[in-house]
Amino acid sequence: MLQNIIIRPAIEADTKSMVKVNVDTLQATYANFYPANLLAARNYEAVEAAWRQHLWESPETEEYAFVAETEEREIVGVLICGPTVGGEEAYQGEIFALFVLPAYHGQGIGKKLVQHAVIKFLALNISNMLVWVQEKNPARGFYEAIGGIPKRQKVVKRQNMKMVEIGYSWDNISQVHQLNR
Repeated sequence: MLQNIIIRPAIEADTKSMVKVNVDTLQATYANFYPANLLAARNYEAVEAAWRQHLWESPETEEYAFVAETEEREIVGVLICGPTVGGEEAYQGEIFALFVLPAYHGQGIGKKLVQHAVIKFLALNISNMLVWVQEKNPARGFYEAIGGIPKRQKVVKRQNMKMVEIGYSWDNISQVHQLNR
């Protein structure tokens, strides 16, 4: 199933490919329910500048990025995680971004990326985690399949539009680490 895909820590040179995965996956996944103007605002150049600044140029950033790469060295998946921010005191770790190109869905890549985040969290003595997912995102079933429990809900505002996000949580992340290794 997960043939010839390597999960590894991202490096700065991966940024352009990571952004392509992010933008292309968002546009494919959210096209049916996300306003076109919001998707259009998520362009390669803007996202690349923000990610370079945030991931590689800000010394205070405590985030970790992983990529899924084919043997041809094409990056097909991205995960960004770190200690929880934004007042979620009950959870120590958070997945901030998880994107897998649609052509690679269903191959176990997302699960492997999450498992690498869990390994990192366990090394940091983080024992639980949270991820926020758009309510209409069809990937919500993925999080449930790997043990995420929808325990929270919040409304976020994006360019004057309110959207509901669901918080999936894991009270014991070691369970995710053990999934079909």
